[in-house]
Amino acid sequence: MLKQIDTTVPLPKYYQISESIKANIASNKYKVGEKLPTCRVLSEYFNTTLVTVSNAVKLLESEGYIRKVQGKGMFVKAPADVKKADIKFKKVGLLMPIKTDLYQNIADVLIHTLEEFDYEAVPLGTKIVTCKFPLEFKEEYIKKYATRGFDSLVINGDRYFPYKLLHKYKEQFAQLNFIAHHESALDFPEANIITADYEKVGYLGGKYLLEQNKTRILFVSYASLSPELAKSLGARQCCSDEDVLTGIKTAIREAGLKPDIHIIRYNLNSPEVTTVEAQIKDFMSHGSCGIMAMGDSRALFAYHAARKLSLPFGEQCSIVGLFNTPWTKIFKPSLTSVSINEREIGRLTAKAVYEEWKSKKIKVDPELIVRET
Repeated sequence: MLKQIDTTVPLPKYYQISESIKANIASNKYKVGEKLPTCRVLSEYFNTTLVTVSNAVKLLESEGYIRKVQGKGMFVKAPADVKKADIKFKKVGLLMPIKTDLYQNIADVLIHTLEEFDYEAVPLGTKIVTCKFPLEFKEEYIKKYATRGFDSLVINGDRYFPYKLLHKYKEQFAQLNFIAHHESALDFPEANIITADYEKVGYLGGKYLLEQNKTRILFVSYASLSPELAKSLGARQCCSDEDVLTGIKTAIREAGLKPDIHIIRYNLNSPEVTTVEAQIKDFMSHGSCGIMAMGDSRALFAYHAARKLSLPFGEQCSIVGLFNTPWTKIFKPSLTSVSINEREIGRLTAKAVYEEWKSKKIKVDPELIVRET
C-alpha cells in the first residue's frame, strides 16, 4: 500500500509521492512490467492535484523507475534498467525559506539555472532553521537529509541554523553551500560560502547618510543570541550586523569625522518591539539624524516615529534599509535601501553546484538603491 503524504515533513508532496512509489517497487509490491494506477487515481489516493502527481511521475520517469507507453499507461521498469545512465537529474536540497521576499529572488535564479544542467532542486522546508523546535527534532531531519541521496545542500546560513548538528553529519553530504549569510562558529572546510559583503553594505549606507549631512546615526539591528543558544547551535554571537556596523564606522572615519553612532537591538517577534518606536522617536527628537536599519522591516519603525514627530524626510531625517524588498517602493516616501544582489548570489550558487566547487568563499558586492528618503 502506498504511504500517504505526511504534511509534517518538510519535503514537497510530489517528492513524497515518488518516494512512496519507489518503495513499493523496491519491495516488489509493484512488479516489473506491472501497470501503475493512472495519475487521476493517484491524485485521488494522495488527496492532491494532478499537477503534483504529474511532477512525481516525471521524477520517476527521469530516474528510470517507470516508462510511459502512449495510450496504454505507466509501467514499472526492470531493476536492471534502472541504471545510472537513466538517472537524468541530480538532487539539490534547498534549506532556505524560498517564498520570502529575499530568498525568492535567489531561489528563482537557482532553480531555473540548475534545471538547465539537469539538477532537481528540492525545497526542504524551514522548520530546521527556526528557533521554535528542539534540537532533537532538528537532528532527525538532518539524519533524513543525509540518507536521501542529495548531491548538494544549499543552506541559508543565518544565526538560527543548527550548525553543530550539520557538522556532526557533514561527511555524509557530497557538497555544502552556505548562502546569503554564514554565521557558523564551526569550521566546514570544504563548504562553499557565497554571501553579500556586509561590511560594504554598512559602508554604502553610512556614506549615503553622510552625503545627506547626517552625522548623528542610529543603527537599528537585531538582538544578539544568548551565549547558551549560540553554543547549542554552533553559531556566532556576533553576526553580519557587526560587519554592517564596521562598514558604517569606516565611512565615518573616511569622512574625517568622529563616529557618533547609537544602537538599538531587538527581535521583531519579541514583546520589546512596542518600546522600539519610542526609543527611535526619542533619538530623532534631539536633532537632525540618519538611520540605518538591519532589514527594511525595521525601517518601518523609523517611519512611524518620524511621522509622529512631524519630521520632514530628507531634511531632518534620512533612512536607509537593507535587502531592497519589493514593498520598499510603496513606502511613503519610498525607501532608500541596500540590495545584497540576491540574483547574483543565486547565479553563483548554481554555478557552485553544477561545477562542483569546494572550499570557495565569495563576497558579492551590494548595491545602494537611492529613492526619495
